[in-house]
This record gives sequence, C-alpha cells and structure tokens, in this order.
Amino acid sequence: MLIIPNSQVGWSSSSYSLGAGLAYQRKIFTGFDRTWVFYSNGANLVYKSTPDHINWTAERTIRSSQYGQYFSIWFDGQKVHYVFSASLNLQYCLGTPNLTDFSITWGPAQTIANVTAMFPTICMDSFGFLYVAYGETTNGRSWLTKSSTNNGIWTTEFTKEVTSTAECANHVIYGDTGASLYYPNTTYAWETFCVPMNNGKIYVGYCQELVFIYGKVFDGTNFGSEELIINKQTAEDAVWCLAAAVDTVYLAAHCDNFPASGTSIYIATRTSGWGGMVKLGDVNYSPGNSNQCAPAVSIWNGIPFVFWWDSANTIANLHCSYLDAGSWKDIILLTGSVAAGWGISSSYESDTILGVVYTAPETAPRSIFFTGLDMSEEPPPPTEFILTVQETGTGSGNTVVTGTYPNLRVEATASSGSHFAAWSGAATGMTNPVDIYMDSDKTLVAHFELDIVPPPPPVEGTNIMPIAIGAIALLFLLMSQKK
Repeated sequence: MLIIPNSQVGWSSSSYSLGAGLAYQRKIFTGFDRTWVFYSNGANLVYKSTPDHINWTAERTIRSSQYGQYFSIWFDGQKVHYVFSASLNLQYCLGTPNLTDFSITWGPAQTIANVTAMFPTICMDSFGFLYVAYGETTNGRSWLTKSSTNNGIWTTEFTKEVTSTAECANHVIYGDTGASLYYPNTTYAWETFCVPMNNGKIYVGYCQELVFIYGKVFDGTNFGSEELIINKQTAEDAVWCLAAAVDTVYLAAHCDNFPASGTSIYIATRTSGWGGMVKLGDVNYSPGNSNQCAPAVSIWNGIPFVFWWDSANTIANLHCSYLDAGSWKDIILLTGSVAAGWGISSSYESDTILGVVYTAPETAPRSIFFTGLDMSEEPPPPTEFILTVQETGTGSGNTVVTGTYPNLRVEATASSGSHFAAWSGAATGMTNPVDIYMDSDKTLVAHFELDIVPPPPPVEGTNIMPIAIGAIALLFLLMSQKK
C-alpha cells in the first residue's frame, strides 16, 4: 500500500469543520477508476471526482445543504444513493454516474418520512435493498426503515423502532455524575447508524452524547437483543464509526479513559458477540474542545483500517491503524497537520483506494482535503545503501560479508603470517566478526599486520664453554701473527 499525497478538494464555510462530517456517515467512494468526494460548501451539497488524486473536476451542486452531517451516501458498485435530512423531511435520492463528463444524473428526491432526522445513514443489504437509520430529534427515538424496491423509487416496506423505553432506561453516563439518560429523551437524540452484514442482516448502532455505545442485529424481520459495544463514555457526540466485513463488525470510538485521565481511540470487534476493546492510541483532548477527533473505519479485503487524529488541538497527526495477522499496526499519513475534529469521513469498502476526506482548519474559510491509501500499488523497493569493504596494512587477509540487508555482518580472516589488527571506518575496535546496519553508504576497512617472528630459543642442554675457549684462543693467535 502507498500513502496518497494530501490534496485540496475544495472549500467550505460550514461551522465546526462539518463540511465533510460525520465519521459514521459516508462521503467518499471509488468507482469507474475515479475517486468521488461529497461535501457541503456551506451552502450546497456538492461533489467532485478525480482520476489521480491531484486533478479534481469542477464542483457540481446536488442541492442546498448548510452542513455535511445532513446527508450520507452509499455506492452499490454502479449507482450512488444518498439520504438527506431537511426540516421535517427525510429524503432519498438515486444518482447515475456519467462516464463521459463524470457528472451524476440524479433522480427525484423522495420523502421517506416527515420527521426531523438527526444525522441519517444509508446502506444496502446483501440482497440489494436499502435501509436508512436515524434518530428523531422531536422525540428522541431511533428508527430503521427499509425500501421494498431497489429501482430508485423508495417504497417503505416498514419502519421499526430500534430501542425501547425499557431497554434504555438504564443507559447511564459513565463519567463522574452517573446520571441516567432515560429513553425517549428529547434533550439528547440518539444518533443511529447502520451497516450491512451477510444474508440480509443489518447491524444498527446507537449512542447519545457522553454515554456507552449500544447495538443490535436486525435479521430482516426482527431485532436481536441489545448489545453493549463499548463500555466507556464517549468524549462527545458523533465520535464513533461502524463498518462490517461480512458478519464481523468493527466499531471505533473516541472515548474517555475514566476513571483514568485522558481520552483515547478504541476499537471493538464483534464476531458472535462483542469482544474486548483495544486502545489504538491516545488523544490530546480537553473536554469542551470543538474538535472531537472522531475516527473513521474502512474495510479492505476483509481487514479493518481506522483513520484517526491524535490531537484535538491546532496541530495533529493523522494515523491509520490496521489489523495485521491478529495485531494492530499503525502508520502516520500526515504529520503536523491541522486537526479536523468531526469533519472526517472514509471509504466504506474498497479493493483499491481507501480514501479519507476531512475539513480543516477549525476557523473559516475551511479547506476540504483528501488523502488515503492506494491498496492496488506495491511500495517501491527500499533504497539499498552500498557497503564497501577494504583491506590494508603490512599483512594480508580477506573479508566475507553475510547477513540479510540491512543487517549485515563482516568477518575478517588473516592470511598465513599475518593477523587481523582492527577495523576503521564504519566500525572501530577489534570485534570480529562485526555487525553493520545499513542506513547510509558506508566504508569498512580491515587492517592486517605481519606477524613478528621472535629468535629461536636456545636448545636445552647445549654446552657453550668449548666454543668460547676456542674463540679466545683464535683471537690470541691472530694478535700474535700481527706482531
């Protein structure tokens, strides 16, 4: 996978960085060899597309929309579906992409329900039928509705209430007060979101500000029992995201660490039931900060990828945590960037591009940015630095390099009559063999010196007296001849 360079898509005057929010809604997909991004420019719901993540088409308007959280999209592989919440009017619309000018032809907007829906989401089940989940702001209730047709005309088959008063009576704030938030509650609307599972099933999650996150499986006819997904208080509202790979469901959330201090990004996994939470990383966050560091979850080849900011302050890093062979790994897509808070959304599922669209900075004018991961490309091979090994000195010898790059090992072997003396260059000392880590071009010199041959020791038992006497006699003889 390759990190896609950050690029600016457009501008938004929406407050609270909500041009591209919210995380559990979808605003981006890849199709027809292009990436398509949807956002509010502060006045209208608009979209752009790109073939290379550098050159974007002109902005095209769909309808008026002051904020990005009023709508959510779903791409079924051929067509685009969106749900939109206006005052007392929840609407659905179908769009068909045109591959000549890369515009989208939209059908008529159709009313699903005459309600004021809070942050709706839309998805398509494995049989091709559409579902919309929403919380109703006028009475605090949560709903799931289904269309019995999939031809672009919304025909309501049913609308079912997700939760009951009895189930929600004991939903409590996890923080210091421990106060109950009874359901229905007109002060705190339940944010409700849905994702498809296998065999026509839908998973529905729901949460209020500063409470635990709950969910249920809908089997196409009935809801299962309520499930506690994350038993930590959410840091704020709209700071969670749900995605499913067949029947495995993932939920990421920005949560308070109470009773410990601080906040963190957590991920929970559901197979037959919800397992334990895994902390992906800590967030620099103060309560009341309008940046909430909401995480976004995408699926590639059945593997979850979580995109999240590590700070709610001015400067933050954009992380991507992903599951690899049973453990979570982390890479950083952007460093030292302006935190986007709520205003982040990612691809739901893709074989090629896992895109991320976000809004920054916190104050107007706000830019809509795009980054992500290109899963269709292998990263280029790493640069291999060169290790040059030399031999020097009065003696002689040779060197042998072993190991696997970049962790190499060099061993020096002296020739007969020589010995290894020391290393210089990339290593010093006499340790032999020596380990060399290749993080740059390096030169290693092996020093060999000739062996010093000492004089032979005297032979034990040899009598030198006769030799000495003979030498003295010879000396006197020579002296006498001179006279």
